[in-house]
Amino acid sequence: MATAIKKPAAAAAPVASPPEPKIEKTIEALSAPIAEIRENVRKAFEGFVTVAQKTAGTVDGAAHEAQNGAKQVSSQILGFAEKNVNAAFDLAQKLVHVKDPQEAFALQSEFLKTQIDALQNQAKELGALIQKGAASSTK
Repeated sequence: MATAIKKPAAAAAPVASPPEPKIEKTIEALSAPIAEIRENVRKAFEGFVTVAQKTAGTVDGAAHEAQNGAKQVSSQILGFAEKNVNAAFDLAQKLVHVKDPQEAFALQSEFLKTQIDALQNQAKELGALIQKGAASSTK
């Protein structure tokens, strides 16, 4: 009489755990370093603006009218640069908190439209200021 060989019972299949939200963990892990880097860059830029403004304030020229015009243009350019960099920092801060790529794309698109309008207005203001300085220097 042959005895039947018992096969071992099949082991229950392991239950798969739901995938971890890797993107959220990555965003959380990067938020603090990104905020710190952003703040350090902002401080460095503010230091640059301070030095540039001091330098612009010490410009000596032969013609008083030309000097005033150059100071106005320089101050205006520095003001524009500061506004543009602050807008970029604000965008970076918003991007740190996005939930998905579509939101990031929408923020970037809005930023680009706003910056294009701002740059056009800044170019007009700068052109008018330069024309005013040129007109006053020819008097």
